Amino acid sequence: MSKKVTLYKYVSINHLKDIIETGRLKTSDGTDFNDPFELKVIRGDQQIHVNGLEILCLTNSFRKKLMWSHYSEDHKGVCLTIQLPADYVYAVCYSSERIVENGNNSNVDEILASSHDRVKSNLSLPPADMPRDKKVAFIKDSKWKDEKEYRAVFYSGDEVLENEDGKKFLKVTITNIYLGCRFFENDGEFTSEIERLCEEKGIKTTILKMSNRNYSLEVQRNDC
Repeated sequence: MSKKVTLYKYVSINHLKDIIETGRLKTSDGTDFNDPFELKVIRGDQQIHVNGLEILCLTNSFRKKLMWSHYSEDHKGVCLTIQLPADYVYAVCYSSERIVENGNNSNVDEILASSHDRVKSNLSLPPADMPRDKKVAFIKDSKWKDEKEYRAVFYSGDEVLENEDGKKFLKVTITNIYLGCRFFENDGEFTSEIERLCEEKGIKTTILKMSNRNYSLEVQRNDC
């Protein structure tokens, strides 16, 4: 069995109950990414979106304040600690160079080879034998490099994905849920339900708070 790797996923509260109950995360075909350059390759004078992929975006820390703001409802959401097979996940390559294809020629491998930003020692960039269309999903504008992103990329028809109402999901192991420093501003019944579900599933919950010493997030001592 493949060894597991631990990474993090920032999520809003909209689908949190379902995520905990099912132990799965929704993947994306990239059309809803907030960067319009994602999954685009230049062919002649056209910018073509690479289709047929499903992507799960992850990162290496639960302490990223900007990601709490962007992806977890201004700290009212959560950050999941998840485990999944290491051979599913590779590091994103951040580059200022666009992907250009001309017939069978592409600069994808050159862009990947130029990246030396290894932010987690037990994970690497996509291997040389990965299909070219999948490699495109691991290349991102260097302006996003502070996210230190990792991705699991699949074909939409891969058996490892669950299909429900036209949406794709990947089963993961959730070991801990960090509750944003504004999480308890949500409805009290909802927060109690989340805590109850986590207890039933054996998932640890950890409360984050704003530091009194600097502009950072800290783990509250009396974890629930």
